[in-house]
Amino acid sequence: MSPRWPKDATKFLDLDQWLNVNVRRAMILGLHRLAGLQVVDLGCGAGLFACVCRALGHTAVGVDIPESELQSPEREIYGGLCEALGVRVIRQSIRPFEPLLLAGSVDLITSYMVRFNKLEKGRDWGRGEWKYFVDDMLSHLQPSGRLVLKLNPRRQRLWLRQYLDRESQRFFKSVGQLADGNILIRNPASRT
Repeated sequence: MSPRWPKDATKFLDLDQWLNVNVRRAMILGLHRLAGLQVVDLGCGAGLFACVCRALGHTAVGVDIPESELQSPEREIYGGLCEALGVRVIRQSIRPFEPLLLAGSVDLITSYMVRFNKLEKGRDWGRGEWKYFVDDMLSHLQPSGRLVLKLNPRRQRLWLRQYLDRESQRFFKSVGQLADGNILIRNPASRT
């Protein structure tokens, strides 16, 4: 796995900014017009998206790496904010070719600023890892459920950002929508 940047966690102490970011994310998904969804936010960090979902009347849980893998100040910021906001967090690492242990089916799985797809030596997940992950996530979704991912760029030069290798791009386009690192996949059970 790639090196972590624990000091990045301090940016989430600007609660006004990050709550606004997460309210916008919820609005884009139309969560303000729906009620009672079951939401899972992967890589939840400080738990702010799950907090916004709960404020909109949904049940939300975060998934993030075990506290033993967090460094200071990540451990204090992520753990403290999740606790203060009352966000339940499942502590599990997301690893290639390993299923995520979620109980039951949910309506929405999200992950913003995705970093779990980084492997050692600067390599990112390829098509195989992504296919396994997507199949696993779809197995946890209700028939009308959605998987929403926002990837971090793997390379960026001037205005050009690259998020995925070509094979992974083709895979995502075959199962959903891909635009500028934003991925939307609807559970195939809901497609007619």
